[in-house]
Amino acid sequence: MISRALGPEFGGAVGILFYFGTTVAGSMYIVGAVEIFLKYMCPQFTIIGDIENQSDASHNFRIYSTLLLIIIGVCLFIGIKFVSKLAPISLVSVILSILCIYIGVIKSAFSPPNLP
Repeated sequence: MISRALGPEFGGAVGILFYFGTTVAGSMYIVGAVEIFLKYMCPQFTIIGDIENQSDASHNFRIYSTLLLIIIGVCLFIGIKFVSKLAPISLVSVILSILCIYIGVIKSAFSPPNLP
């Protein structure tokens, strides 16, 4: 689509950059999700050492990110019908996250937290 609108020279270059950008963004999303999960939600699930140690934390991030990437790859390998069946679950989780943000803002307005 991009190559047809911009021509083969510019469209190909933009398409390749878009592909590389999307690939890097996907990997950063996975690592970010694993970091939030291990650091704030379930720090007891670390496999190697303590999550506060940077070296141990990066090993844990790599292990869990690889597992998450394999799970995502299996979901995509099964097919688009499976992915479309998972879409409502993803939508509900995003809506709940947005609602929790508003609930936190309202709660903080009535009883501000004691920050050091």
